[in-house]
Amino acid sequence: MDCLINGDFDLKISADCGQCFRFSTDENGITEGVAGDKYFKGRVLSGRLLCDDGVDGAYFENYFDLAADYAAYVADICKSGDGIIAAAAAEAKGLRIFRQEPFEALISFIISQNNNIPRIKGIVERLCEGFGRPFDAGGKKYFAFPTPRDLDGVTASDLAPIRAGFRAGYIEDAVKKWNGGEIDISDMASAPYEECAAELKKIKGVGDKVAACVLLFGFHRLDAFPVDVWIKRTMERFYGDLDHTRFGAYPGLAQQYLFYHSRYLEKISEEK
Repeated sequence: MDCLINGDFDLKISADCGQCFRFSTDENGITEGVAGDKYFKGRVLSGRLLCDDGVDGAYFENYFDLAADYAAYVADICKSGDGIIAAAAAEAKGLRIFRQEPFEALISFIISQNNNIPRIKGIVERLCEGFGRPFDAGGKKYFAFPTPRDLDGVTASDLAPIRAGFRAGYIEDAVKKWNGGEIDISDMASAPYEECAAELKKIKGVGDKVAACVLLFGFHRLDAFPVDVWIKRTMERFYGDLDHTRFGAYPGLAQQYLFYHSRYLEKISEEK
């Protein structure tokens, strides 16, 4: 199956920019991985997403946000005439913000705290192997990301085999509050940003940065602007402050362009 893309899409850059942790791209440009309980293998060619047999193309057409007009987003981000963000957007041309399942984004970004991407990927995979539903695809065995029900009642001790360290307690608290209705996620996609962030920050270990990541990557809030060491360093270097309002209505996308620029092109220290 193949899907038409509205504009540019660079699957490798998008999958490798720190927004998700279960995809990899080989030397031939073939990307493979799992989102939720869906297996993906495919590539982008001549403006179309080409999916292997057995891949749910309609699901990934939505997941990769292929219908959205990213050229319009970039025009808004760059309308002030800022040459820095314009250059970063050009370098990461084709980067899109995936529409991830909110619970998966929450747990993944709790795991991401004070961590590096290879280790995050390892912890996430061990979580899936230990608690997710197994399934076969592409001649291999895979594991779905565990649902809130899969993790209901899980304790930090239960999570010891995934080697998440102090984050295991945060996962335990997140699952308890998610399943217990202690956080209201019903209107996260459109309610005022600060209200949504405050709800997420009721979870132990979730601060401004993780809340912003969950809103950006789990609820597709393109007004969210996560600030980690990479973004802080880049913003201070080029702008002297952390004011993201300069990027128009889509600062979350601008953040990803800047992240790509700082982490992959500037080769800044691997410290997170």
